[in-house]
Amino acid sequence: MFRKTALACVMGVAALAALPDGLGLTSVASATEPSATEPEKTQDVIVFRSGKQAEGKIISETDTTVVFEGKISGIMIRTEFDKSDILAIRRGELIETEPMFAEAPADAGRSLDPIDNADAAARVYVIEFDGVFGRDISSTPVKNAMRDAKKLGPDVIVVVVSNDWSKALQGGLKEDDLPDDWGMFDEFNIADEIEPYLTENVEREWEKQPRVVYWVKQAMGGAAFVPFWSSEMYFAPDARLGGIGYLERIFGSTGDEVVREKQFSLRLGRARGMAIQSGYEPKLIEALARSDYVLSYKLVGGEPVYFERFPENDGEILLTDDGKDDNEDTIELLARGQGNDVLTLDAELAKTLGVSQGTVASLDDLMFKLGIHRNYEILDGRSDRIMSQWRTGVRGALRQIPRMLKDYEAIEIGGADARERNQARSRQISKLKGIRKILVKYEGAINPRRYGFPSITDIDAMIAGIKLQIAADRD
Repeated sequence: MFRKTALACVMGVAALAALPDGLGLTSVASATEPSATEPEKTQDVIVFRSGKQAEGKIISETDTTVVFEGKISGIMIRTEFDKSDILAIRRGELIETEPMFAEAPADAGRSLDPIDNADAAARVYVIEFDGVFGRDISSTPVKNAMRDAKKLGPDVIVVVVSNDWSKALQGGLKEDDLPDDWGMFDEFNIADEIEPYLTENVEREWEKQPRVVYWVKQAMGGAAFVPFWSSEMYFAPDARLGGIGYLERIFGSTGDEVVREKQFSLRLGRARGMAIQSGYEPKLIEALARSDYVLSYKLVGGEPVYFERFPENDGEILLTDDGKDDNEDTIELLARGQGNDVLTLDAELAKTLGVSQGTVASLDDLMFKLGIHRNYEILDGRSDRIMSQWRTGVRGALRQIPRMLKDYEAIEIGGADARERNQARSRQISKLKGIRKILVKYEGAINPRRYGFPSITDIDAMIAGIKLQIAADRD
């Protein structure tokens, strides 16, 4: 299945961070020093349910956990795995390649000794995605925050997703008017614009590759797509993820069914691909997005097995029904967040389905889950200021544009001669250019149609028309 394992929890900088209470990294000298009497070396191999494997040495184990020391993706680690994430353990295999505990990577930049070197603390950069998705959370501030992070060279980037769903700007709806599964799938386009700054650009442009982790507090509407960019997702105890349902209703209920299905596939394809790349079950994206999609599951050996139908056997649990006739969610159910026409994940369900790797109530809890424990440093970056300044600027622009439009409309084209009339027209052009400048600056955050503003194209056409009037009046 597509369940993420504890493997993802130890990749990256956690391997370089010191772990207290006896789970620190083994020193290079003791790990690489050969025994004079040992004719050959062996290793233990852990095979995870994801298909990945780790090679090294099992230090200890219980009925439910394994403490393991070795290399994963070329990085030395010592940590504890949950046996529910392990498919098989092969013990005592001969090592045919280089020793598992070779010297530390040259780019580690510091000693791996957790006692003698305080600099071994993991460097953590936090970006908070709060406010309205697509307005306060958009590509420009995220790009600027990631530029700031790059300068500081963090080992771990924690993206806290906590968007304001109660003010989603759908006609000024209040939280009580905005059910959990309100269909905002088209905000995927906004998420798609943000995504490269947190994934592709980092992989392509950053010399030091940080570990990017998502901590979901509230990911509703387009923000629901954001955590699926990483294989490491954690939920706060009262977290929610959803609000992208009813995709099929975007195109209405009439017309060619084949054409409608193609439209669904186009919009879902990229989102499903994103989930697959990060190791998530793509059927969950479909369940989040469509109210006519039926999905059930059953836990087999602690892993979810999915069925695209209603439950038929013992142990099968319905996630989403078809939303038809008697199955359609009532207003009361929607208001209480208890509908099942489309999927909304909470912390418990996300953990059960393998979407969340754990439920954490604080940053300290998250660091512990990542294997970093108390040995980390929060970098004093500018992300809070960047996001806050952008948020303040956008909200100021939303107040300023209506005033400027009102001023524009109040300009009267009168006067006894062409000179006076054209002066008035020039003032109109000046107002329109001012509005245009604001729209260009906040193009990724202010959708003119949503707010009843003229678009940049509309303004360009208006300015061109006024210039023609000026030229004609001169003649």
